[in-house]
Amino acid sequence: VITYPVEILALNAPQIPCILIDKMAVTKSVKLTEVYALLDDLCGFLNCHRRLSSCHLVEYFTKDVINHVLPPEIYEEVTNLTEDQYKKVFIGNILKDDGMNVSNDIGPNLQNLLQSATDLMRRFRSLFTDTKCFGTFKTAAVSEFYSEKKLHEVVTMSELIFALSEKYETKNVVDIGSGKGYLGVHLCYFHGFEVIGIDCNEIATNGAEKRSAIFKKFQDSLSKKFRSQFSCAQGEKYRSRGSGLFLPVTKTMNEDLAWCDVLEEFSTPAPRFGVTGLHTCGNLCYDLVNSFLKSPQAKYVCYVGCCYHLIDEDTQATRGRTTNRFPSSDFLRNKSFQLDRNARMLACQPVFRLANKPENFNRTLFYRAVLQVLLRDKVGHNLSSLSVGRKVGRGALDFYQYVSNSLVKMNISLDVTEEECLEYLSNYEYRTSELQKFFILRSNMAPIIEAIITLDKLAFLLEQDCIVEAHIVELFDPVTSPRCHCVLGIRN
Repeated sequence: VITYPVEILALNAPQIPCILIDKMAVTKSVKLTEVYALLDDLCGFLNCHRRLSSCHLVEYFTKDVINHVLPPEIYEEVTNLTEDQYKKVFIGNILKDDGMNVSNDIGPNLQNLLQSATDLMRRFRSLFTDTKCFGTFKTAAVSEFYSEKKLHEVVTMSELIFALSEKYETKNVVDIGSGKGYLGVHLCYFHGFEVIGIDCNEIATNGAEKRSAIFKKFQDSLSKKFRSQFSCAQGEKYRSRGSGLFLPVTKTMNEDLAWCDVLEEFSTPAPRFGVTGLHTCGNLCYDLVNSFLKSPQAKYVCYVGCCYHLIDEDTQATRGRTTNRFPSSDFLRNKSFQLDRNARMLACQPVFRLANKPENFNRTLFYRAVLQVLLRDKVGHNLSSLSVGRKVGRGALDFYQYVSNSLVKMNISLDVTEEECLEYLSNYEYRTSELQKFFILRSNMAPIIEAIITLDKLAFLLEQDCIVEAHIVELFDPVTSPRCHCVLGIRN
């Protein structure tokens, strides 16, 4: 058992505001009827624009996507926009949360589409549970051990978990998909929790053990350094958080796993514990919730999902399974609602990051679309099975190098000269702006799809008899950490 005082929290770390659930304000569950109504409208909107959300930019030139996806009237309004107009209108729409309407400096059909998306997202944000800081209480990690993004995520989520533990008197946490133990180690050393960090990857578990050992090694020196630097201003409080324990465990998730059994196997069972996950990937968030429901001693579940493209959807072939994945709520299951992989892939886009730096259009999107034309001409079949991936374009200085790297990645032996590559590129270069406009227009659908996935998770929790409260919290800065929606469930 490691004793780690709270006083060492802010060594050389940037000032990051803590985000906590207000104990008095958060006492009422979001009404399930409101969630159902918004889900119905979101799904209706998406169904009207399925071709836009479900197309693939890889096929942009080979299948003339823009002409097949957009109605003629919207196509004309989009392609006629100037660069300043489309950046102002499209990107401003993604960021819009000021109660104002979409600019009328565009065609009526495009304006109607964007206004509908804006109104739906305002309604989605209205369902968020408010969060607030507790005065000027300082909390941070030792910045040397974290990237800026990870520091923001770990500090913010750990404070939320601390608030829940204070309210519901739980000091034990099961951290699902704990990876290298960023969250679990922080909860242990900085908040005094007893944490079991579970991951199916033994390499990640070993990494978590090393991280814990590093923090333990530097515990005394960090504490002394902190005490020499920290002064308690008026209104600031120290909180005694007692001893902590971090136990990384390699274990595979399954739908029948109950965390009470896990605690009894590896640790002294606690009367209550919380279940959490920081960026639980794909199906893992659904397995996490199902295991939580099967563990009566688990008081709360608190998780942020990611990697929507890896989610298994409920189809006719999988109907009747015991584990609920997407859709998990009775409401969407009764509607037989489905997304598709392209739509779920779109939901993964970091749209707020894009909107904050619109000049950073990823040119490899253009390269990949032109490469598909080259492959169609040179290979001619099974193009849908050819995958390049994101990493190929990172080191490519020009299109020829991009093509060369891609052919190696796809294991295709093809003799293509630099002159041929330049010819293909020049044939489509004039359509770069068109592709960029279409890409940003399509990006406005990403928050809609993510909202459907998130609300489905919320509705599923609210439908359970044992759940007394369920909430969505926008936990992270969406620019720093694009997957920022935390789903909370409190057991009766």
